[in-house]
Amino acid sequence: MMNRQRSLLIAIGFLTFLAIGCTAEVSQTEPAATPEAIASTPPVTPSAAPTTAQTSESSGSPLVVVPNSGHSQISGTARTIAEGEKRYLVLDKTFETESGPDLTVVLVRSPELTSPQLEEGSYFLLGELQANSGEQRYEIPSNVNLEDFGSVAIWCRQFNTTFGYANLSKS
Repeated sequence: MMNRQRSLLIAIGFLTFLAIGCTAEVSQTEPAATPEAIASTPPVTPSAAPTTAQTSESSGSPLVVVPNSGHSQISGTARTIAEGEKRYLVLDKTFETESGPDLTVVLVRSPELTSPQLEEGSYFLLGELQANSGEQRYEIPSNVNLEDFGSVAIWCRQFNTTFGYANLSKS
């Protein structure tokens, strides 16, 4: 009888350990740091453009729904701009997407997304989506080479599903 109780306690302890370990793994949102690791920068709130700094921008690309994502609505355009030494990704005033949990803005290495899931190391996290609609911008860190990325996406980190993306024009 004592061995049976001991075995039961060990089994309960093991299952508790597994449950806690799985829960921690599911809720973990930041990958281990590697040279290719995903880094995040808090979103930058809109501000007036400096009057003396040079401003340049790329032509905007339309946001489109990712095939097989289960999402049907996203609109607006995305473009990059430079203001002096800083660069930003801008979602225009016509931007609109469906609501979802844990929505983020990411740079993606591929210029075209054919699957809603992103693989670790294939994207760079710019920040949490500021709003489901309207103009917003996100600072692109100076150590990020935009030539390494082909698109920008609205991505649900919690369920690893991409709502939509826009090709980053190289002009």
